[in-house]
Amino acid sequence: MKVVLIPGVIAIGGALILWGLLTLAMKSGRKSAVVASMTVVLFFSFGHIRNIVPQFEFTLLGLDIGRRFLLISVSLVVLILAGFGIAKSKWSWGVPTKLLNLLAICLIAVVGLQIAFHVVSNMGAGGPVVEMGATENALPATLEDGRELPNIYYIVMDGYARNDVLKEWYGYDNQPFLDYLAAKKFFIANKAKSNYCQTGLSLSSTLNMGYLTNVSEKDKRTNTRVPLIKSIYANAVCRKLRKLGYQIVCYSSGYYMTAEIEGAIYPKAELLDEFQRGLLETTPLASETKGSRNGRSAFEGHRRRILYTLDHLGDAHDPDRPVFVFAHVVSPHPPFVFDASGNTREVITPFQHSDGSHWFASGEGTVRDYRERYVDQLKFMDTKLKRAIDAILARSTRPTIIILQGDHGPGSMLDWKSTANTNMTERLSILSAYYFPDARYDLLHEKITPVNTFRIIFRQYFGENIDPLEDNSYFSMWKTPYDFVNVTDTE
Repeated sequence: MKVVLIPGVIAIGGALILWGLLTLAMKSGRKSAVVASMTVVLFFSFGHIRNIVPQFEFTLLGLDIGRRFLLISVSLVVLILAGFGIAKSKWSWGVPTKLLNLLAICLIAVVGLQIAFHVVSNMGAGGPVVEMGATENALPATLEDGRELPNIYYIVMDGYARNDVLKEWYGYDNQPFLDYLAAKKFFIANKAKSNYCQTGLSLSSTLNMGYLTNVSEKDKRTNTRVPLIKSIYANAVCRKLRKLGYQIVCYSSGYYMTAEIEGAIYPKAELLDEFQRGLLETTPLASETKGSRNGRSAFEGHRRRILYTLDHLGDAHDPDRPVFVFAHVVSPHPPFVFDASGNTREVITPFQHSDGSHWFASGEGTVRDYRERYVDQLKFMDTKLKRAIDAILARSTRPTIIILQGDHGPGSMLDWKSTANTNMTERLSILSAYYFPDARYDLLHEKITPVNTFRIIFRQYFGENIDPLEDNSYFSMWKTPYDFVNVTDTE
């Protein structure tokens, strides 16, 4: 609620304060209302005007002049000249005041409607629930044999493909990274698939150790993600571990589906979430995507978030209590913001997390572009992951479990409107690697799916009487996420 109310209070409160200050300065409520309304109109339409004007950049007298700089300068000149003219005018300004006030109210109303929609959509909604084979009470509060509770790191690399997919369609062999994991005594599930094709579905299932069930015909026609957000926020894995005294540590993903986990601490809190950034992009406060010098653009924030998470995973340990660390890293999934060496790759289109046919529709590039950029970003992620894993194992003061998984595969052959036009093997085949402190991998197998990840961990390390579920995979289109098609046997 706070996430969406803050922008509303700032928008409406700022407009009223501006009008009050201008009234004191101009000694006229009508004239100040005209200038205040003009300011509000220019402020909230700035992003839309900016998107119409072609992007450019040049240097003049040592200053970097770009689209944003020019538009802000022109807007300020217009407001100053208009304000001066209106202040000196003898006209009553009755009709223009009403028209501009109406336009300003409409623009603020648009912001308000966005906020209201966001609030209402998160107040509650129907939808399928995750069926769990084990209850919270099945796990004992302490381990009877006195074993030391392990630190658990659950690292989700969004869209990370299985190696056979990379070799067949992307022309890249990721074996060196797999060899690194094997040398560290990881178990690698070479035929692993995700249970679902979308992040929210996948992580809701994994963190609650069950499949989404009780899907009604009405559910199949809805596209609300609210049940998924709620089930990720109050997931069963974290509830169980908190009962055992675990500290839950989460790294910010910047993605609304995994924005918050109940009772977790965040090593680096995000200033803005995805919703707030969207509003910010309509104002002059948003930086240019390309050529930004101040490092505040959405793309640069995305880069910094990924780098911070991977650079600081090894810091998330507590000598006095066990930790469960959840890191959802939105990479190598688009947007493609790194080259193979970690240098910045500029993206011209507006910031978004789109994939598959949505990515192509935005004008990002061709299938070849997607695959080349994906591989480059994956190479850099591998470099960062090696360092992160080394740091985790070197710094942890107690036995450590590491789960490194993709939530689904990449999307160069993903059509969000067609099951027939989607390559299921590409979309559902994932990297899935497990590090257990005692290297006992008897309960794992090469086709294990994420729904059983924590079932195995709770059974093997916490003595819970919980059996694995059948390993199934489901596809659903973006607009109907709960209309599942069982594609388990699709290769």
